[in-house]
Amino acid sequence: MTTPLHTRFPHLRRLAGVSALVLLAPFVGAAPASATDSTVVHHGLSFPDAWGLFNTALSCSHPTPLLGGGIQSAWAPTPPGPGMGLESPGYQFTHPHDAVGMAYSAPVIGDVTVASIDVNTPTGAQGVAYATFAAPGDNNHYWLGRADLAAPVSDSWQTVSAIGLTFWWSRYTNDGQSAGAPEQSTLSAMLASKGAQASAGYYFIGFGCDTGGFYTDRWQIGTAEGTTTYDIEAWLTKIAVTGSPGTVTAGDGVALTGRLSTVENLPLGQRTLILEARPYGAPSFSPVGTATTSDGQSALARLTVKPPTQTQYRWRYDSTLSTRGSVSPSFTVKVRTAVTAKAALKKGSKILVKGRVTPAKGGAPATLWRATKSGKKKLKSTTINENGSYQVKVAAKKKGVWKLFVTVPARTGNLAGTSPTRKVRVR
Repeated sequence: MTTPLHTRFPHLRRLAGVSALVLLAPFVGAAPASATDSTVVHHGLSFPDAWGLFNTALSCSHPTPLLGGGIQSAWAPTPPGPGMGLESPGYQFTHPHDAVGMAYSAPVIGDVTVASIDVNTPTGAQGVAYATFAAPGDNNHYWLGRADLAAPVSDSWQTVSAIGLTFWWSRYTNDGQSAGAPEQSTLSAMLASKGAQASAGYYFIGFGCDTGGFYTDRWQIGTAEGTTTYDIEAWLTKIAVTGSPGTVTAGDGVALTGRLSTVENLPLGQRTLILEARPYGAPSFSPVGTATTSDGQSALARLTVKPPTQTQYRWRYDSTLSTRGSVSPSFTVKVRTAVTAKAALKKGSKILVKGRVTPAKGGAPATLWRATKSGKKKLKSTTINENGSYQVKVAAKKKGVWKLFVTVPARTGNLAGTSPTRKVRVR
């Protein structure tokens, strides 16, 4: 069983989290074809494991992994340059000893002929490159080489390569302890001296060692079989919508929830979602409210709505520099007609029942019923007024307790409605 490279070389770690730094969490995917040169347009900085590519942070002075402390992401419209697309990730630093960049896990590190990133450094930036491999027979140890990098002040894109650099090499135990005197050479010379030409290994290229902010894009990895160029674009997003309950009576509330994430299901921290509604008969959706997603893994936004008629709801997220906008599927809330009723015994043993229908259903019938042991008995119908009010009067020919209720049929965007049961004692 092969030991994973990130376990054998513990100095290299994937970044964790999304909101503070646009980072990596693995997902299953197929590697891009490498038989010829190709370009992959990739959204975000979460790469399939099969690609061997990931975004990470390391110390500039010694190979100690950092987890994003003092580093802030700052996506922006891509500065002009060939093959860069629309957006590029960028970083600002508060500590002069952090570097962020590309790491590549190579099945055979000696076969790598291209390992580079493009950077845009308006104020200049200092960086670091690392290379690492394990020599055959050198159990529980590996070699790690370090080289300084510098990108001058420039508003143009610059390609920075790890190929052909002269590294200072140190031998480490698998738990990260130094085990031998440093050596200086290129990677190819080091592999030859250790008989490790067929060994797996990592490359890392990163900037930020002097707190100089930078943008990066157009990562390239290649072998003799071809080079793959990665055009890094803003994250793609998606929204899941849920609601409860799905059927209500007019005037009652429905809790709607939207969960925003990247398409890889990574949470995006606190973001504003817009709730849109399309009432029954409306031609399109319109905004009805906003909510901010919760921080953390759930990333949920919640709003309570009280639709008067059947209504479709959906959440919308607008694009930012780091994320592309998205719209959730629609969620339909069905609405029963609300019917109130008051009943009273009048002179002449007449029972008067009156109430109101919401939404107003002028011209629709309101039917009075009596509940009995053998079922319900229709007593009388009346026409609802334009303002939604109604009243109906019936003769009470039998003594006792009358249990009465009113129904309104389904019509124009509402399910049928039934009033509460009212009791009248006839003496």
